[in-house]
Order: sequence, then structure tokens, then C-alpha cells
Amino acid sequence: MEPSGSGGSNRVLRPSSHMMEGVGARVVRGPDWKWGKQDGGEGHLGTVRNFESPEEVVVVWDNGTAANYRCSGSYDLRVQDSAPT
Repeated sequence: MEPSGSGGSNRVLRPSSHMMEGVGARVVRGPDWKWGKQDGGEGHLGTVRNFESPEEVVVVWDNGTAANYRCSGSYDLRVQDSAPT
């Protein structure tokens, strides 16, 4: 997974040549989100379970829903920054 942009809140989820690096990442809705409240609502967190392909990632939301999202061309997810402030 490679961050895009600067700052924690602007990083979209992008696969890297080592896609396993992104597995376990905590994510929230990204700039191209169009899936309603599938994630439980704005601000809710999910965890990357696996990458189906370089363009598609599987996320399990904290509400128990699992679904596939885009991570190339259109970015449905942002990496949640957990760094201390």
C-alpha cells in the first residue's frame, strides 16, 4: 500500500508492488465513495482484509459488513492516520 498525497487524512489506499503491506490497514471513506452507508456511515472505520487485484480491495467494516472497493483510478478509501499528534 502506498499513501497518496500528504498528511494522514488525505492518503488514499493504493496497492503497491507488495499488496500484502496494506492488509490490516485501517480505512475510512475516500474521495470517490459512492456506496451510501455500507460502511456504517461517514467516519466509521474498516480493516483491509485482502487485495483481490491491483484495482480492488476487500474491507471488513467495524459494523461487520465486508465488501470490495476500488483502489486504482477511483479511490473509495482513505487510510486512517493513527499517528500521535
